[in-house]
Amino acid sequence: MLVRVLAVVVACVVSTTLAELPFVNEYHETLNMECSGSTGIKSLYSTHQDNKKDRRWGFECLKYGAPEEGTSMYSSSFENNYDDPLDYSCPNNYYVYRMYSEYDGNPDDRVWKIGCRKAVGATLSSCSFTDDYINSWGKPIDYSVDSRKVLAGLYSVHNDRDEDRRWRIRTCTLDCDESSGYIEDDTSDWGCTVVTCPPLTLTNGVLSGSCDGDFGDQCSFSACNSGYEVSASGTKGARQCGIVSKNGVWSGSAPTCDDINECVTGAHECVAPAVCVNDDGSYHCECDYGPLSSDGKSCDLAGPKATYTLNSHSFELAITDADEFPTYEVTVAQWSLDLSQATELPGYPVQYTSPLTNFEASDLQPGRRFQVTITPYDSDDAAATDYVFVGGTSAGDLRTTCGCLSGDTTGAPSSLELSQERGIVEFTFTERGLVEFTFTDQSYCESGFNFFNIYKPLDEGTNHDLPEGTFFLLLHTGSSEGDKRFAFPSELAIGEHFTSTSTSSSTSQSTSTSTSTSTQTTTTTTTTTQATTTTLNLATLNDTFIASTTSTLPATTTTTVADDSDASADAATAPSTGRVERVYPSGIESAVTSKQECFDLCEDRSEWCIAFVVQEDLSGQLWCHQLKLIRTTKLDGNDVSADSYERVTVSDTGVSGSYLLATGIDACTELCSESSSCEIVFAGDGFCAMANTMQTTSVSPSSYHESLIIRSQKHRYVGSAPGSYKQYCVAATNPIDYTALGYYSTRTCADLQIERLEYTSGAPNAPSGFYIGTDTSSGLDTRIPYYDVLDGKEWKDVDFQDTTVDTVVVDVAGGLCNRTLGRSVLEFRYDNCPTWVRTEQTSSRTSTWTLPAQIITVRLARVVRSGEVREEITRYFSSTLGTSRSQYADLRNAEDSEDDETTVRFEYHPQPTLSVSFTPTVAHSCSYSDDTDFIVMQQRTETIATVKAIEEFGSGVASCDIVEGSVTVQNLLGESPTTANQAVGVTATQRELLQVCYNECELDLDLDEVVTAAGTEQSNAHATLRLLTGGPELNSEAVDPEHPYTKQFRVSMHVLPYDPVILYKKVVVTGQQARGASGSVPFPRYKPLLVVQDPPGGLSTASYSSMFANFRFHSKTYEAFGGFQLGVDVAPYKTEAELDLCTGAIAAYNCINLVSVKSTPYTFQTETTNLFGGQSPDDNFNREQVWSFTIDVTTSDDPMLAGEKSDMFLVPALNVVFLDTDVISFNTTTCSVNRSLTTTWSLDPEANEQVMTWLSVFEIESKELPELEERLEATIASIAEAEASDDDDGDNLADLQQLKDELELAISAWNDNLQRNRNVRNSAASGTLEKVQSLWTAGKYLTNENANPIQGKVNRSIAFAPNDNIDNAKNLDGTDTTGEDQATLREISAIKFAGGGSLYSFSFDYSNHKSVVSSSKSMSSFEGGGTVSFDISSSTGGADFSVTALGLAEVETSRETEEGYAKESSAGFELGDADPLDVFDVEVYVHPDFGTLVFHTTSGQSSCPPENNTIALENPRISILKQPAAPVLPNEPAVFELLLTNDGPVATDFNLFTLNGANQDGLTIMVDGHPLTHPIDFEGFAVGARHVTISLLRGPSLYSYDPVAVGWRSLCEADRHPDNGYTTDEVTTVQYVYLEAEFLQPCSPVELVGSIGETETFEVNQAVDEQTSHPGELRIVAFNSDFANRKWTEDDRLEGVYVEYKPAASSVWLLARDIDGNTLDLRLMENEYGYVTIYWDVSGITDGDYELRIRAQCTASINEVPDGIDEQYSSTATGVIDRSAPQVLGYPEPADGEYSPGDEIAFEFDEDVQCAKPFWFEVQMTIDGLDEVFANDDMVMVCEGRRITMSLVRGFAWDDVSGRSARVTLNSVQDPYGNVASQEFVLEFQFALVAAEALTTQLTGIELPLPFEDAFFNTKSPEYQNVTRALRQTLPTPRALS
Repeated sequence: MLVRVLAVVVACVVSTTLAELPFVNEYHETLNMECSGSTGIKSLYSTHQDNKKDRRWGFECLKYGAPEEGTSMYSSSFENNYDDPLDYSCPNNYYVYRMYSEYDGNPDDRVWKIGCRKAVGATLSSCSFTDDYINSWGKPIDYSVDSRKVLAGLYSVHNDRDEDRRWRIRTCTLDCDESSGYIEDDTSDWGCTVVTCPPLTLTNGVLSGSCDGDFGDQCSFSACNSGYEVSASGTKGARQCGIVSKNGVWSGSAPTCDDINECVTGAHECVAPAVCVNDDGSYHCECDYGPLSSDGKSCDLAGPKATYTLNSHSFELAITDADEFPTYEVTVAQWSLDLSQATELPGYPVQYTSPLTNFEASDLQPGRRFQVTITPYDSDDAAATDYVFVGGTSAGDLRTTCGCLSGDTTGAPSSLELSQERGIVEFTFTERGLVEFTFTDQSYCESGFNFFNIYKPLDEGTNHDLPEGTFFLLLHTGSSEGDKRFAFPSELAIGEHFTSTSTSSSTSQSTSTSTSTSTQTTTTTTTTTQATTTTLNLATLNDTFIASTTSTLPATTTTTVADDSDASADAATAPSTGRVERVYPSGIESAVTSKQECFDLCEDRSEWCIAFVVQEDLSGQLWCHQLKLIRTTKLDGNDVSADSYERVTVSDTGVSGSYLLATGIDACTELCSESSSCEIVFAGDGFCAMANTMQTTSVSPSSYHESLIIRSQKHRYVGSAPGSYKQYCVAATNPIDYTALGYYSTRTCADLQIERLEYTSGAPNAPSGFYIGTDTSSGLDTRIPYYDVLDGKEWKDVDFQDTTVDTVVVDVAGGLCNRTLGRSVLEFRYDNCPTWVRTEQTSSRTSTWTLPAQIITVRLARVVRSGEVREEITRYFSSTLGTSRSQYADLRNAEDSEDDETTVRFEYHPQPTLSVSFTPTVAHSCSYSDDTDFIVMQQRTETIATVKAIEEFGSGVASCDIVEGSVTVQNLLGESPTTANQAVGVTATQRELLQVCYNECELDLDLDEVVTAAGTEQSNAHATLRLLTGGPELNSEAVDPEHPYTKQFRVSMHVLPYDPVILYKKVVVTGQQARGASGSVPFPRYKPLLVVQDPPGGLSTASYSSMFANFRFHSKTYEAFGGFQLGVDVAPYKTEAELDLCTGAIAAYNCINLVSVKSTPYTFQTETTNLFGGQSPDDNFNREQVWSFTIDVTTSDDPMLAGEKSDMFLVPALNVVFLDTDVISFNTTTCSVNRSLTTTWSLDPEANEQVMTWLSVFEIESKELPELEERLEATIASIAEAEASDDDDGDNLADLQQLKDELELAISAWNDNLQRNRNVRNSAASGTLEKVQSLWTAGKYLTNENANPIQGKVNRSIAFAPNDNIDNAKNLDGTDTTGEDQATLREISAIKFAGGGSLYSFSFDYSNHKSVVSSSKSMSSFEGGGTVSFDISSSTGGADFSVTALGLAEVETSRETEEGYAKESSAGFELGDADPLDVFDVEVYVHPDFGTLVFHTTSGQSSCPPENNTIALENPRISILKQPAAPVLPNEPAVFELLLTNDGPVATDFNLFTLNGANQDGLTIMVDGHPLTHPIDFEGFAVGARHVTISLLRGPSLYSYDPVAVGWRSLCEADRHPDNGYTTDEVTTVQYVYLEAEFLQPCSPVELVGSIGETETFEVNQAVDEQTSHPGELRIVAFNSDFANRKWTEDDRLEGVYVEYKPAASSVWLLARDIDGNTLDLRLMENEYGYVTIYWDVSGITDGDYELRIRAQCTASINEVPDGIDEQYSSTATGVIDRSAPQVLGYPEPADGEYSPGDEIAFEFDEDVQCAKPFWFEVQMTIDGLDEVFANDDMVMVCEGRRITMSLVRGFAWDDVSGRSARVTLNSVQDPYGNVASQEFVLEFQFALVAAEALTTQLTGIELPLPFEDAFFNTKSPEYQNVTRALRQTLPTPRALS
């Protein structure tokens, strides 16, 4: 390149020629021009020598693109032949790097090879050859490509004459390939270089990936160093090195690793009052109080401590370690009587300055428990909460002592009355006439009452002998898939053909045979007799137990029928029992109705039945599987439940008794009560036993079976003898913890006689007997039941269990059809006993349960179907019944047998499903693309619309068509009320049906009913609507484009708690709708008679006028002529004279009277004077008759149609009238709905008329031609149908063909007229028409223009200026113009005019008259006269005159009649425009056909609308400057910055608009804060541009929108918009931009539901790890709350739905996993209702506090997004994982082994225990020497936190226990999370020896601080009443009486 430039420079200086430049070849030599590396040919230069007939060539190379060399290709053969053209283009993205040529002298030409090289780092585009050759024949070539261009091909042709080639060059534009990382090289105009980005680093963090900065590198954030966290801003994912604005830039933004301020986040371990101090990447702790501890985390402080000194009305604290902080705050609170809370006392808290050593609280109530709190405060008055001392729990370690003051009087109660009721001895006494008080054993201050329980629980650590015999032990209970059970006989016999064998034993007789090949009857008789243990089925016992007693059972006969089936098991039905049995080698499977029945069958077959399984299958059928051998397996999906029992034999104990198949000890105790010999009862798994002898043994029950455990055992005592008396006393006693200040009154006693009556078997809640009492209502004696009260012994384990029961029916039904929904899990709760919870499962819809006769809460926990919890049912009942999903059953009237059975019904209703059917409809088999069927009906058809509602319950459950409620209907198949009322040809009834429910109406659902023997059956919920279809829908998109030409029928139903269900039915109504008979189209019959073209200019028009007249003139004329002639002698005169010429014959014609003439002397010479006269009007007349017509036409002055569109045609035509009817039809074969036009018309002249049409080009093009073409298309279709029809007789086809020919002729005629008009305008544009002057040129018409009178004034041509003005025209120098100049002016045929409202008018008129005249004429004349002399005198002189007068007269009479015609025509135009700056240059021509004017605009400028050949003054431009680069947040606007530009030369008015019809989903468009609902005008918009901001606000539903078109146009274009009827190409000054907005759709929601979601808590205990189904797994249920609108699988951004957990103290969430270690991702697991049930494997997670949530994670969108966009979270559940049972911490109290008054008996554990009341743990205390067991109810129990404290019940005598040894056992202790301690905790101690008198206080009276008044003697006096009222209010408080 440098050489070439130097050569040019030299050429400028020394005129170096091209021939002097270096050439590659010499003439005739081989040429090889080749560029190396990545270079290509940039320049070519060449010279030609004629005598050599060849060229020499030179070239220059240049680097194209990147420095790397690309792939090259080279011609394998020459690309042309000699003398032939060369035409070669490199392949795409290749450039020329080599040109090779060889010369041949014979043709004197060269052949060429071309080499191309691929551009690297660049793309080549916009390739084209040069328009012209770069050389002429024989001339030099000097060519270089332009900047950023490459040479990519050559074209040349050869000329034999010059023996040379001319060349054209193909060039391409070179653009650096930014997609590959290349940008323009600054050092070269053609080079490209690859970009790089600065290397990425992360301070205090780690990056991953490729971060060096090469193009395309991807670098990602990996992690921050410890103590740092990644910033919220910045890109966490991959950032890529790319190109932005020609520079290497990393995508996204850089995150930073910021220091974590552990002191703010709380992620530090500083223990207050240690203060956290943040460091860079870490922290440290500092102490303001005390030294820092060795671990550096806490301050070495002890915190305050205190010991108590207790009194009855006060307590004192001795405080230590309360000197570290400046101040201390003391608060005292008093525990409530129910110990539920401690309430702060008035006057507290109190603050003390340091040091605090002691504290006293006084004025307290005695016998109350208190809590004291000592809180340190620092110098900032902030509480040091970690050093707070709290003393005094609800257990009573801080309490005032009980008792009254020493001065209080005491006294015993009086008037004691006793009664018994349900095992409780009640006593009533009256004291001084006060209100009666009723006390029970739960009284607070008086003595407790001791009741005898006939069954005493025995120490479970002591074994007692079991009775000899056999029983069945329950080994496995299964209710969930995976639970253990015994294998069934059918499972043990898989693959075997069945056989049946039986054996006999000594205790039974059995005969059993069966065969597989024949049918026979088998009879089995079993009789069992046993002396010690037999089986009894008591009718009085329910399914909870089966009684067994000593008896002989009757023989049972079972008939079994077997068939010859090849199945592995055969079924037989017994005629008597209907039992189905299947016999296998390993056992028998029998259909049973109860567990008892299965027990009996196994007993009957005891010779081989060693075990049995009671199974409930999915249908609710019970099966008894009697087994000969045992194998353990698991429940599968066909099992609802299965209980497995194994036979156990007990022998060699020497104890007689019996066994029951039962689930608890109650069944045996009930029967034991009846037996005089029964002493002890036992309970184990699935059985209980009664023994007649109680004897201890060392033999463990497990010796009989490894799984045999005795769960409980009770010893029975016999009560008092009938008729014996018992004494009961009452006294104000001294509980065990009273001090000496307490009291003990004397006793008041009464006797009660025990009467035993004979026991009634089977009575509910059976008492020991009855005594006779008095019924208070009737006064009659009645039997009152009582329970044994042991004489002489006190039993504290009082447990009179209320065994009164009743049954409740629980109905879990699917709708009113009573569908079975699946396996229901039910919970029964007795709210008055919170620990009583019974969980049951049933697969039956209705189930009957025996429950306590109380108000029972029935809770539907869940419904399971096919192994999945149906959460949609759970949520339904949570919505309708509350989150507890509970109802109540009142069973308290158990004794009333006449009460109806109590039923609790859970009736589930899913969201209804609606359907609509219509009758009648058009039959077809068609459906839309969305698989919905077409619904087609005919017009004006009476139709029945049937709406049906059903309820779908999901897979596996039948739907229900019994649905109650109503539906809302909107019927648009008919017509609106307005249209219906205007309809013709319909009856009044039809008119009503047309508009029925057009506006919404409500219809009740009806049910079909059928009366049967069982009752009335309902079905088919439906509503019907009788309607009449209206006309068809003619708009294909009236409903939506996918369902064209449909009308809509909408039905909705709203059933709470769901959203309304809406169903849209889209119906095609076929039929026709007439447009009316006024449509007509002209069919041209002749060529145009006249064409008038419109000139340019908004106010311009062209006009043409033509007049034609016939006339007749008739006239009669009488004329007379008179005059005189004077001859005068001349003389001076002065005279006065009078001359009267009215003399003689002349007077008859003319009379002149010269009155008086006065004159100074003059000389007169008069020659001749003539005077003419007229005739009388009566003698002259004429008559004129004219017949004429005039046609005036003018083009439009509408500025919107100025120019060609307003050219007018006058055409004779046949005006054909059409009756157009739109037809909607349905093709059942093609399944298409079609709209067609049916037109009724003919060419009959009688049906139409001839018209003279006056139409514009616009009307012809926009109306007439489209209508004709539409009708032609319809006619062609009709012809095709007629040709295809067999019914056409030929005449119809001929008529249609004639119509088709006429339509084609009319279309052709109109098109010819338009084309001729365009040709004329084109001729005007080319100047080939005659100019307007040709209408009238000089000498063309007049022949006498040179006649003297008119010479120079006629025969002047038409001019665009007045002729006189042209004649007077001046040159610029003021000289006159020549005739030639004036002729030139007259020849001007163009006009330039400007806008602003001025007008230029021009017209040309031409008339032509032709007539014929007929006339007659007569004439007469007269001459005569004389001479007159006279004098003329004056005051100055006179003269004599002599006058000679000659009289003349002529009379003429004529008659004339003229007849003829006259033609006048005019053509003109008026030019003007309203816009001030519009300028037009217009040439005017004459139409060659009609002589009208033709206009051609040659140049100018015009406003909207811009006219042809003019510059547009209004030139709007709109562009987008800024727009969102990424999706926008859903509640944020998408903001666009637009540039509005006026590129025209002047300020003008513009209009910004959008096409509102295309708006979607309520998208709001705002322009600078103003809504763009209507166009916004910008008036006076100056030349230049301005910015506007457009905001798009999302509508209510969508997130993605089609581009929004925003237009910028001249204000006048608003009227020319296509919406207003103009075609698109007519709208010229409108510009559009398209705004694309996408809004981020929030990530799909997720809810945590199920039991965890409802409570937002969870627990994992040891039982979870040991559960049979999903051991070690926690069940989690999730729900997609947006499931109805968007499934998780339909969320394109959703990456996963993850279960997460974290330790409570951590901020890091961890992914939960299943049993296989897979992440719990729920995204693909939704069921048909949007629920997911999954199990979280918690088996390996350490115990602790945790939080649980579910996270829906979407693909990251943009930085700094609000919550919910990229991720959604469920609620967070807090929970505990605790698998460890409580363990005793330290040694129980009294630790010294001696119990003294005031001591506590207490156990403290290593964790909190379950303290909910009633207590879950069991306490028993035995005292040596006392035949009494103290249990929970007999002791004062306080459980709080980790401590269980107990003491003996109040009122026992210390003398009874003093010095005795005691043993306390504590069982069933569990923590709050259900982990039960398996061991028994035992404490042994001795009661201290204390004298009883030291503990006793008696209260003999109460002394009141009041003066005694006599009125107190009268108990009715107000004084007495006031005092006693005050006592009643005050006494219970200090005495803690209720």
